[in-house]
Amino acid sequence: MYILLYIIVIVIVLVVSTKRPSIALSFMLCTFGLEQWLQSKSIFFLTNHSIVNIITGLTVVYALIIKFIKEKNLLQHYPIEAWLIVLLYFYALVSIFWSPVPDISDANYKKSFPYIIMMVVMAPLLITKVEDLYKSQLFLIFLGGTLMILLMFFTEWGYRSIVLAGHNNGSVDLRANPLAIANLSGYVMLASVLLNVQNQPKLWSIGRWVLVVICLAVSVKTGSRGQFLIMVFMALAFLPVSRKIANIRQFFPLIIGLMFITVVGYWAIGEYSGEDTRWGSDRMSEDVGGRYVAVGKLLDAWYSSPINIMFGLGSSASFDQSIAGFYPHVVSLEILGELGLIGFSLLLIVLYRTYSDSRRSMKLISMDESKKGVFASIAAITMFEFILSFKQSSFLNSQLLFGMLIVLARLNYSIFTESNNDMTDDEIVENNDDLLGIKSSGVKLRK
Repeated sequence: MYILLYIIVIVIVLVVSTKRPSIALSFMLCTFGLEQWLQSKSIFFLTNHSIVNIITGLTVVYALIIKFIKEKNLLQHYPIEAWLIVLLYFYALVSIFWSPVPDISDANYKKSFPYIIMMVVMAPLLITKVEDLYKSQLFLIFLGGTLMILLMFFTEWGYRSIVLAGHNNGSVDLRANPLAIANLSGYVMLASVLLNVQNQPKLWSIGRWVLVVICLAVSVKTGSRGQFLIMVFMALAFLPVSRKIANIRQFFPLIIGLMFITVVGYWAIGEYSGEDTRWGSDRMSEDVGGRYVAVGKLLDAWYSSPINIMFGLGSSASFDQSIAGFYPHVVSLEILGELGLIGFSLLLIVLYRTYSDSRRSMKLISMDESKKGVFASIAAITMFEFILSFKQSSFLNSQLLFGMLIVLARLNYSIFTESNNDMTDDEIVENNDDLLGIKSSGVKLRK
């Protein structure tokens, strides 16, 4: 039954992607949550645990082929941020040659490589204009929201994670990953809160907040404190960005929305955390402290010589038992220690350009509520992933963070292009400072 249901979902995604290839981006964001839900229902998806990821990759390839047929040169106006991120991954590959644990480094890179290709290289190419992301975010709310409802009400839960279908089968040794479900709840909640749906039905005004409640509850059930706190904070921070506030009447609904998110967040912790000590301040401080002890060991080794400082210790060097024995859970400082000032400089340039271009985008779309919603939801999801990188994962496994940075860069470029097409010569002169930024991003001004 569940195999048939999955096939139906894939057929729907392929059909919709034929008309709007960007849908495959949101399908990719839902992959790990969909995979775990299927594994909780069918032993087939447990014993063939790679099949969902492989099919998602093939779906992205299919959508990319359709995109190429429609628009031809997909690398045209490829943002500088994207090239720098690709260069950063290439430098990590080269650094395997001087890593203290080359076998581990090589194995980690090979394991991550298919996801790097899918999430960092291919998926962002599906985006060329604002409308692409608007449709993609709608699909994320639909599919991701459906998964949230299924996980919340129609799935058996254990401590922090769902119960897999083969939990009574001694031959099956797989565990659910609560962080993947918590991440998906963050994506769906942020899209639901921040996207401004065009010609929205009245039911949507209520439905979006019901979905917010479910997402917050699922996040708490996973015990993922970081995801829960960050998704609430991102919703509060970006809600003013997504709404056009021209008068006092438009201000009050915003305040009510902010209060709703805060109150529901507080309720979800009390209702679903139970006696779990993970939500206590002492336990949180202890866990955070443990991560930064590992970071300290990595940076001590990095600072031991000028060559290490410049070139880094090498990819996955933190896995060396004489350093930390595992990745340190803080991606930016891992990059500094393992890829040195060269890799860290590439990261800083990407972050600075993203911040600078995003500020300019916010000015250009200040009166366009639809574009404001798209920008706010994508920027919030990207920021959500970036903040999470300070408490979990490694550089090689942060494909989604760097993929979303490229998606945001392509969105910024699209906003610059569309805004420039609407400019008059007088506006070009008046907005000279902004246009300098647009020129640096590769946009040709209309004479």
